[in-house]
Amino acid sequence: MTLQVPGNTHINTGHIIRVNIPRPGGGKTVEKSNATDRYYSGRWLITAVRHNLTFAPKMHKSVITCIKETYQNPLPTKEEPFQVVLKDEGKPVNIKDDSVY
Repeated sequence: MTLQVPGNTHINTGHIIRVNIPRPGGGKTVEKSNATDRYYSGRWLITAVRHNLTFAPKMHKSVITCIKETYQNPLPTKEEPFQVVLKDEGKPVNIKDDSVY
């Protein structure tokens, strides 16, 4: 992941940062485990930092490149293929809300 953040010269390669990205879609609650994206939120290891300085106007931004260090939940494996289970096979069904066309 690449992030552009306000400049910070204390952030270096090898540091670990915590990123919280809101989960897309509806059905979110105030619970921490349900409100953030399960794959993109969490701890990230910084692999590169680039500092962008401009003098007119005076600005300092850091571009951080990082990789995921750990996952809170295991990733799906290739042994578990994505399957769509339909209640009425043969009828056109919207898989988002199970409504029949």
